[in-house]
Amino acid sequence: MKRGDNKMSASPKDSGPDGQDFTRYSAEAFKQFQNTKMPNIDFDSIMESHRKNMESLASASQMAAETIRSIAQAQGSYMRQAMEDMASYTKKATASGANMPGQIDAQSRFVRDEIQKAVGYNQEVSDIWNKSQSKLVKLATERLNECVDESNKIIKGAAKKS
Repeated sequence: MKRGDNKMSASPKDSGPDGQDFTRYSAEAFKQFQNTKMPNIDFDSIMESHRKNMESLASASQMAAETIRSIAQAQGSYMRQAMEDMASYTKKATASGANMPGQIDAQSRFVRDEIQKAVGYNQEVSDIWNKSQSKLVKLATERLNECVDESNKIIKGAAKKS
């Protein structure tokens, strides 16, 4: 622009690519966007997929709650048995009198047996946990595969309608 012109010139920040006027550039981009066909999206299929996701999540939550319940029952059973065993041992130990070598031997056997029971209990809890995790992973994997298939069908359906 010449020094005497009263027209405002576009500043660099008002310019688009290659120094174009931003207003004109954005209007052209908007026109191109308006002429673009948007795919027809099957929202019912999308909602059905999300419903299945929620069902899968609810099922996984139920499985987790059942696992916790099973572990709690196993712990309760173990604790009950341990208390009964200690009461029985205490009764036997106090009834046997002052036979110190015999009490030490009995106590050693009792401790060994309780440790073996604890190891068995830990294996039982580990088995419960591992089975639950396997089921949850299988459920999640199946739902993920179904979701991918559903998404592909939705995309293909939208492409056909466009």
